[in-house]
Amino acid sequence: MASSPRWVSADPTEIKKQCTMYKLTCYVDNANNSATTQQSQAQALINAGVGVLLVVNLDSGSGKAIETLAQQHSRPLAARTPLAAPCEHYGPPRPRRAWPPRPNRPARR
Repeated sequence: MASSPRWVSADPTEIKKQCTMYKLTCYVDNANNSATTQQSQAQALINAGVGVLLVVNLDSGSGKAIETLAQQHSRPLAARTPLAAPCEHYGPPRPRRAWPPRPNRPARR
């Protein structure tokens, strides 16, 4: 099964745009729903010396394997979706309402 159009065009385009804006060197790979390919891509990036891995895991098992790989090589791991267990840079979902309130907007009570 191939990736959805979002993962093929919209997300890589936005990630590259953000990387350019913040003057970061970024590599964007798509595993096309293959856990084996994703693991190989992570290993290749670690071998190339990347500083941080940003992962959208395919499932908790493959996500955990990449998390373990990153830890073995002392690489920080950021995840857009939860892996098998919380990783270093993954936090709870953002609340729906802004807090603290934005300027010119009253706080909800």
